[in-house]
Amino acid sequence: MWLYSLKEWMEYRNITIKTNRQNTEEPAIMDICTRKKEIIIVSDGSVKESQIRGTWAWSTVRRILGKLKLNGIGAVGCENITRDKLDTTEIYSYRMEAMALLDGMTVLSKLGWEGTIQWHTDSKAVIDTYKKHRRGVKASTWTKQRDKGVWEAIMKKQKEWGNRIKLHHVENHM
Repeated sequence: MWLYSLKEWMEYRNITIKTNRQNTEEPAIMDICTRKKEIIIVSDGSVKESQIRGTWAWSTVRRILGKLKLNGIGAVGCENITRDKLDTTEIYSYRMEAMALLDGMTVLSKLGWEGTIQWHTDSKAVIDTYKKHRRGVKASTWTKQRDKGVWEAIMKKQKEWGNRIKLHHVENHM
């Protein structure tokens, strides 16, 4: 599995984030977010090649005249299963959607974001699981949980983020 976050991409490309208006009519991304203390994020996950390869992505967006426009902060990721794994191992959309959420929470935490996040996803299952784990996990529920490793990491991030992330369900492929 590999994760390709914004910070790593920016370091690789030797790019820095501008935090003010420098010779441009449009405010810098972080200026917009800092003023509102809120970021809007959209994400999606997909499965390819009969559950042996999955991808996910998330991006910040902003509302301009009632329409959403990509902001440029985001990440993409991919997970592959090699043929030497057990036949019971598979990748499915639920896992990829959860990976997008985990990476977004991790990247924005590392960037020092202290505001709120309005997270939009088409995965009702991820939203339900996120809410369920926020209330605490019962042993009987945990034994049935898919992708325990991903959800253990998300639950750690939930403690860090508190109530600053709100998940919203959107129709498929917004």
